[in-house]
Amino acid sequence: MVTLAGSVIEIESNQGVGDVEVVFRGATGESTGVTAADGSYRIDVPAGVYRAFVRSDSVLSVGSRDRELIPEPPKPDDVDAPDETVMPTIVATQSTSGIELPVRIAGVVTGTVKDTAGHPIAGVAIRAAGPRSRPALGSDVTESDAAGTFEMRVPVGYYMFEASHPRFAGVNPADLQVTAKAKNHVELTMVAGCIIKGRVVKADGSPSGDGAIEKQWGAGETEFGPAAKIADDGTFQYTSTEPGPVVLRAWPWKSAPSDKQSFACADGARFEHVTLTISKAAPDLAGILVDHEGKPVAFADVEVAPLDDGGMAQQERTDAAGHWAVYLLPAGRYALGAHAANRGAADLVVQSPQQNVRLALTATGRIEGTTTTLAEGAFELDFYGCGGENWHAFQQERRLVRVQDGRFTVDDVPACQLGMIAKWRGQANHLQADVPPGGVVQVEVAIGPEVAKTVNGVVTDASGAPVANAEVQAAPGGEEGEEGGEANADGDGTGPSGGAATATTDARGHYTLTTVAGAQVYVSTATAFGHGMVPYTKTDRDTVNIALTEATEEDPEVVGSDPGTPEEPAVEDDSGGEGDSPRGEPVIEELL
Repeated sequence: MVTLAGSVIEIESNQGVGDVEVVFRGATGESTGVTAADGSYRIDVPAGVYRAFVRSDSVLSVGSRDRELIPEPPKPDDVDAPDETVMPTIVATQSTSGIELPVRIAGVVTGTVKDTAGHPIAGVAIRAAGPRSRPALGSDVTESDAAGTFEMRVPVGYYMFEASHPRFAGVNPADLQVTAKAKNHVELTMVAGCIIKGRVVKADGSPSGDGAIEKQWGAGETEFGPAAKIADDGTFQYTSTEPGPVVLRAWPWKSAPSDKQSFACADGARFEHVTLTISKAAPDLAGILVDHEGKPVAFADVEVAPLDDGGMAQQERTDAAGHWAVYLLPAGRYALGAHAANRGAADLVVQSPQQNVRLALTATGRIEGTTTTLAEGAFELDFYGCGGENWHAFQQERRLVRVQDGRFTVDDVPACQLGMIAKWRGQANHLQADVPPGGVVQVEVAIGPEVAKTVNGVVTDASGAPVANAEVQAAPGGEEGEEGGEANADGDGTGPSGGAATATTDARGHYTLTTVAGAQVYVSTATAFGHGMVPYTKTDRDTVNIALTEATEEDPEVVGSDPGTPEEPAVEDDSGGEGDSPRGEPVIEELL
């Protein structure tokens, strides 16, 4: 047995939360405990690997959503279904203290669901779709009762609502700003819309297997995007609340697409017993995905990115034996990328057409690192993609990382130029590390308690001359996905909240302000811009000189405006946008 101890922290206030249940879910079940009044907990568990979360009505454990390649409506089976993909893992091989589990305040949403005639509807599956994060225990999905009423718990924020029912195509647009204390109520109206049902079969009439129903969004033959999911038995249902012609085709995994079919959608239109037949064709690129020991990797995503003009990006998935195949792929060079949690990553450049491609995951590596101000405890580290010349995103791996004496290690890390986000008490530090297969990489993570700093420096122009009466702003790291704190309106150089502060240079270009280690210091004028960072040093005073350069379009446009905190980079949600086909061009933001 090992002891896991720490506290539950509410992200907005950074205060401990008492009387909530802490859960470590492992292979043999759940180990639980209840926090004391100050939010602290202590739980004895058998040594092993666990998913960690908090169970409570007042606060929620949340995690960022992974991209959804094929959109699906909410289903009754999703109601209050725990989502382990947003729960971080912790490898508990020895007793560890200081494990902080972040939570967000829950807002209670009530509502009613009716048809256009005002009659209540029972059995409607409802999902609140909002921020990139979702509750770990799936409380953002619920079902209406016999009176058409429902209740759900979500983190405070802005939400749109999705709903599904066998008799209706969808719900009229509805949104709500959810708060912690106010009454959060929403009225939803289901509409008949257009429903297309059927099955997808192979040339011999057997079921196709799962994949995507794609809708044509442009005039070109490649301008399709995923709009519904094909079930394992080949059946599908497409719905739309918008009238007008619809062109659909089926494209299961490891298969060629079907011929397209057109449907005249209108409110109340129903098309049943539709059959989409997969064309019989040979793949342009095919092979197997194996790990570094040569064992097949089942049901893993394979990213295909073109390197030549005229190529087409696609996404594929391996079958139970690790085989994959790509169809309708123009000839040329392609970068293949793949990943499997705790087993590694792969990156290979190939020429299409080609068969029997062996795509192999490299051996995993190890990260050894230090934290700037966190001496003891734990932080969350999320892996989200491999960079380098050929970037590919993957489903996130989330780890709780133990810190002792300001040092930490992480094993079984994907070996590549790895994109990561370190999170602690709402802080989010984005970094990359070139992890060697079977080797070790050293990193420093700027995370931990704020350290107050008195900063002075000189602001100069492009010629090196001092700039008088320039406003200098310090913007702290801020919370994950949030703006930095407001600058002090008095301009007295003190930081009332999290290190945000302002000061004005004197006649010699000198300034002094009080902020925190790691804060960004900015100066913006009508024609020039400059910035610097407060270093993580053990002294309480530092010098940050700022040289101004000619402003660009990316620099703040308003003189003296608060630049805030850079927005958290993320993988773009691939759920049904134009061109977001499992076989079409993936929409992925520049991550770093």
